[in-house]
Amino acid sequence: MDIAVTPPTTAGADLLPAQFPAVGPDQGWRVVHEIPGRIRLKNRALCRRRDLCALVERELQAVWGIVQCQVSSLTGSVLVKYAVQKLRRDQVVEIVESLSFSSALPARSTAGSPAGSPDGRVAAPASESVALPLCAVAVPLAAAAQIAVPILLPLSAGLLAYTAWPSLKRAFRVAVDERRVGGDAVDSILVGGCLVTGAVLPGSIMCLCLEFGRTASRRARERARQVVLGQLAKIPRYARVCYDDQVVDTLVQRVRPGDFVEVRAGEIVPLDGIVAQGAGQFDHSAWAGPGPVRERGPGERVFAGAVVVSGTVRIRVEATGTRTAVAGWNELLAHSTDEEPLAQRFCENWADRTALPILALAATALVTVGPAGALAIMYCDFRTGVRMSAPPAVAVAIARGANYGILVKAGPTLERLARVDTFVLDLTAFPEYRPSQLAAVVTGLKDRGVSRCLLLTRLGDPVDLEWLDRIGAEHVPVRGGEREKAEIVFDLQEFGDSVCFVGQGVENRAAMRTAAISLSFSHPAEVVDDPAQILILGDDLDALVRLRELAGELNRNLQRTWQWTLAPNVICILGAFTLGFGVAAAMTLNAAGSFVALANGLWPLRRLAEDRLQRDVLEDLRDLYHNSGEVAVPASVTGPGPSATILQMDKYRRPAGEEVHDNNGHELCANTGEE
Repeated sequence: MDIAVTPPTTAGADLLPAQFPAVGPDQGWRVVHEIPGRIRLKNRALCRRRDLCALVERELQAVWGIVQCQVSSLTGSVLVKYAVQKLRRDQVVEIVESLSFSSALPARSTAGSPAGSPDGRVAAPASESVALPLCAVAVPLAAAAQIAVPILLPLSAGLLAYTAWPSLKRAFRVAVDERRVGGDAVDSILVGGCLVTGAVLPGSIMCLCLEFGRTASRRARERARQVVLGQLAKIPRYARVCYDDQVVDTLVQRVRPGDFVEVRAGEIVPLDGIVAQGAGQFDHSAWAGPGPVRERGPGERVFAGAVVVSGTVRIRVEATGTRTAVAGWNELLAHSTDEEPLAQRFCENWADRTALPILALAATALVTVGPAGALAIMYCDFRTGVRMSAPPAVAVAIARGANYGILVKAGPTLERLARVDTFVLDLTAFPEYRPSQLAAVVTGLKDRGVSRCLLLTRLGDPVDLEWLDRIGAEHVPVRGGEREKAEIVFDLQEFGDSVCFVGQGVENRAAMRTAAISLSFSHPAEVVDDPAQILILGDDLDALVRLRELAGELNRNLQRTWQWTLAPNVICILGAFTLGFGVAAAMTLNAAGSFVALANGLWPLRRLAEDRLQRDVLEDLRDLYHNSGEVAVPASVTGPGPSATILQMDKYRRPAGEEVHDNNGHELCANTGEE
């Protein structure tokens, strides 16, 4: 079969990713520092542009060969650490330059733009970056003004009012718009009392604690985003494009649909397409979770991110860049932590609901034990501990799910899954399910708190009722209509059940919308269009038990976080009335509780690190081991994950005598074919 294509034209604006408009003449990149494996570049268009920084970081984190990427909106710099065996220095620079952009994103509607930003840009507020340092300076200034230098009192009072302004604005907005007293009202009343009485030191300390909590919350969200970005599927940014009788390494952005690309054994497919010539075995487990290696030949579809285990194939390109299936997966995963965790919403509501009782207790303490006790009670903080720990805990659970080929589109969905008591499994979507596997799944779900499992089968299919009764499942025959399944889910929820519907999302949109939680076993090509809240790539029913276990672990972790946040405040209130607690004791208790809660929220990171280490070890073995045989991976490395502890390296074997080089052309080894 002769394959010939026309060489692509010079890359222009239409070939760049859609979110990055073409670079302007004065917005280029420049290298400011570099050593082998590490390079720092700057672009002034990134300064105070968190939206662009997030886009650049997300794109670079998904590049095969880039180990770590850090983007600073303060300096407009990008630090890239890369594997020299996989990428050259000039390739890294070319990849970064391909993400060039103009100094402004396309205009958005004014209604959705931040105040003072009519074009919809999201720049980092100047006050946000200096708020914590100002609060830190205000404390010693207030101490000096109140104790030794009274002439500084007006300056200290003005700085206190400035640092307390965010709390005052929020309290006013809640009082006017929602006509209620919120948690910020307590802080505002305390600041007002300090300003009236001249006690600027307690007010400055309180503002420092509040700003520390807000900063910690922002850092927690950023930490959560980093955790998820670390799980993005890695895709090569270079492809071997076939031009008549030659093969040329070309940036993926310059490859067009209809071109032909060559991929060899041990390499990663850089784009979606159809095999045009040759045959090989493909492994999608790098981003689609554990699964079998599949043979693909001419006319069969392959997806970006798949590893070619054996063979050399030429692929006719169908989609590149942001239009590939793995790009849709990465996009959904990158936004999975955007929504605020339910645990954080709960603690915010709790703080608002307890505002009036706290004020009443403080007034009582003022009369009975004095001002010190009243201030201690008003220093109670029900929010900071959960704000700091909930986002990273949810992000770790989402990232661990992604390792198994499970995509949770929003963090609150995983929190709600732990409370679901009924699973409805649409077996019409799994015509080849194994009864033994199904029995293990039902048993596993019931062991993890699920009270009912309903199995939907096609009307007329043979069903062993005795077997169903033995495993504790219920059977409902259906004709297969989408409306009929939605009515079953609706009736269950009308009787008080919380339902998770499991099926194929594209075929059961009505049932997915009706259920409290929707879960779909999806195909890579349907990831973007699937309406389910949780996607599982493949057809492995065991993933349901794994997912329920992840949700249960997350729920238990968040409960411990709330307990560590609540306990210090209860002790503080009791101590104010009985043990003479003051401001210092209240601050110490709240700080200790917040840091213990943070440590609890970050504890699951160790499990994620084990999963990531396992993935990196297996990838290195695939790249470097060329002889046949078995390579034993220690259980301490693999952990409890789904991958086998013995990696069969026959599928990655190279021909004897073949020299192996890195990307810089240096010889690594020569395969002798001997054991």
